[in-house]
Amino acid sequence: RMALRSPVIQGYRRLLRARLVAFQGDTLALNKSQEAIRQAFVEHRCETDGEKIRDLLRGVDQAEEMLKFHILQGKLNEQGNYSVPIPKEKAERMAGHQLVTPLDEESIPAEPKPVVVTHSPRKSETPP
Repeated sequence: RMALRSPVIQGYRRLLRARLVAFQGDTLALNKSQEAIRQAFVEHRCETDGEKIRDLLRGVDQAEEMLKFHILQGKLNEQGNYSVPIPKEKAERMAGHQLVTPLDEESIPAEPKPVVVTHSPRKSETPP
């Protein structure tokens, strides 16, 4: 389990950094994505099965890929339309994907799921 601790922490940090780029300038999306990432990691913080942890880390890789290459931000232009510039690298990675989901107040739940923090017993606290 300890051997997987470092990749888990690195995965958490990678997701937090990827969201900063994906949602740059969008306070609502930045806040909601931070809450969602934290909640997902807290939900699995007591996981001890190495294979399950490796599966979760593969999910982190997929989520990072999505944040980095499959999310676009539209900006309101002077004509009152949204302009969505697509960098070449993103366009190449997104080839074949045509689903666009707007992110706004209506598409995000008003109340996030509550985060419950628990503590694992320390080695000194576990019965022999």
